[in-house]
Amino acid sequence: MTTNLYLVRHGQTIFNNERRVQGSADSGLTDKAVKDAVKLGQWFSKNNVIFDAIFSSDLPRAIHSAKLILQQQSNFKEKTLLDCYDLRELNYGHYEGWHVDRLCKDRIWTAKLQCGYFRTKDVVGRCS
Repeated sequence: MTTNLYLVRHGQTIFNNERRVQGSADSGLTDKAVKDAVKLGQWFSKNNVIFDAIFSSDLPRAIHSAKLILQQQSNFKEKTLLDCYDLRELNYGHYEGWHVDRLCKDRIWTAKLQCGYFRTKDVVGRCS
């Protein structure tokens, strides 16, 4: 028996489009993202890819993307989608929502990056 693992990122969000720091902030999907997720779901269906389970971040943009993909399958079941807090993107605190141009000029942000403040150590710890 072969097990396949498919990794899919949520689609483009409004913050992505506006070049804003997103992290764990809630930002809805763009129309393009919705179309892309449906198209990917159709590709999975056309290629007879049937999921036993889908694991998603618990953030609305990730759940929405996953549901759009799943809905393209004839065996779609809500219970197939398992949302998980541990799959969330990093939280950038009060920087979330800032425009990238503003962020690059912020001395505190730059210092935090240089000293490794936003390392993925917590993410690695949750996954090991």
